[in-house]
Amino acid sequence: MTQTEVEGLYGEGADDIEGCFGCGMDFSYPELELSGRYSETLDRMDKNGEIDSIKSPKVKKITIAKENFSILGVQLGSSFKDARRTLERKGFKLQSNENEYYYNYYYKGNLFIKLWWDNALYNLNLNHGYLGEDAEKVTSITLEVRVKEDEEIVY
Repeated sequence: MTQTEVEGLYGEGADDIEGCFGCGMDFSYPELELSGRYSETLDRMDKNGEIDSIKSPKVKKITIAKENFSILGVQLGSSFKDARRTLERKGFKLQSNENEYYYNYYYKGNLFIKLWWDNALYNLNLNHGYLGEDAEKVTSITLEVRVKEDEEIVY
């Protein structure tokens, strides 16, 4: 979905979280237990490699902490062990190279999933190195499409 479509359904959802430095690409809807990020470049680059500001940014990342939510067969509230098995059966692999931007995510192609144990919508200050113990419950999930062009932007 585009930012225009999301805001048409739910309102602006501006992110007031410290650490964004005014970039304005993050959004948060606490009442929906949902937060995320828009891509600055996805389907917005013109033939000269410039961002077409007329085109609305698209969602590239969402974190959901809504009870009973399920994505790709992973149910919030299930154990990390069960969630990992489900993702592995669907062909996802664990990204474990600490130098990579997506460390500690499960990935398949350019789709990344991160399992969280604290039902936080804001993962800016969390320990990204923690995998979760087998018996712990998954309380939020981040789903992201990797957009390499966004990673190359220098502010």
